[in-house]
Amino acid sequence: MSDRLTTAAIRKALVTRFAAPEWACFFEVAQGTGSNGGRSADCVAMNMFPSRGLRVHGVEIKASRSDWQRELRDPTKAEPIMRFCDHWWIAAKAGVVLDGELPPTWGLLEMQGTVLRQKVAAPKLDADAMDRPFIAALLRRASERAARELNEAVKDKLAGNEQVIADRVKREVEGRSRELQSLRASIAEFEQRSGIKFETYAMGDIGAAVKLVRDTGLVSRWGNTLQHLSSQARTFADRADAALAEFKIENEDQSA
Repeated sequence: MSDRLTTAAIRKALVTRFAAPEWACFFEVAQGTGSNGGRSADCVAMNMFPSRGLRVHGVEIKASRSDWQRELRDPTKAEPIMRFCDHWWIAAKAGVVLDGELPPTWGLLEMQGTVLRQKVAAPKLDADAMDRPFIAALLRRASERAARELNEAVKDKLAGNEQVIADRVKREVEGRSRELQSLRASIAEFEQRSGIKFETYAMGDIGAAVKLVRDTGLVSRWGNTLQHLSSQARTFADRADAALAEFKIENEDQSA
């Protein structure tokens, strides 16, 4: 695993170990803000329960043996943050910190799978009261995390709204597509029955002709005329059959 992935895994394990609501956990905390930024700690966690002493824990993450050795060459660089902490830890994967290397005032948290286990207890330190620059640095990290969580919540909400809109548009498109298919089927039936192709005739002329037929009642009149002719034809056929029978003339249809 690369140092970057190892660091990410340790940070995730620290969030689990120093979890809310008992703990407030912050990463990359400097000793101050602005020009007073100075040194920083990888993680600072403060206990929120008065019954636990409201203790502050500082943590340095070491992803590799070389990273730890650089820390050992200058252990004093932890002092600007360490002085505000009740306990100071090194969090590392197994094999990074060897036996006997840990300063006596530091503790060791070692990765085992996806969790951090205490390998060496961090002794209680005589912590200084937090000064305003350090409190400002903590509050800055708190406000940045709040802003990040708010942005993520807004993005999730917007994503949800976008999905709702997308579903609505999909339903609308599907509905309009069905309407279009139905309209095309009606046009095809009209063209088949009328012998008229819409692309070869002026739409205005077709519309005017249809309106004229409807306004004059031609369809109903033509239907009545056909019904009258059909009735007359049946009457004539009945009379012809009677005449043939009277004169004993064989009906050609019956002899066929």
